[in-house]
Amino acid sequence: MNVLVRDVAATLDAAVAAGGAVDEPPWGEPPELHARLRDPAGNVVGIFAQGGW
Repeated sequence: MNVLVRDVAATLDAAVAAGGAVDEPPWGEPPELHARLRDPAGNVVGIFAQGGW
């Protein structure tokens, strides 16, 4: 599953603060960035942000 977010770094920070972990750090070229996080249950979630909001 991939989720569109406004800010990849802020989303990863919030996930870690809530007990999750960064599975794959941000990659890509601005304005399109991607990352993967792992929730406390171990599920992997992809996130991405696109510029032009």
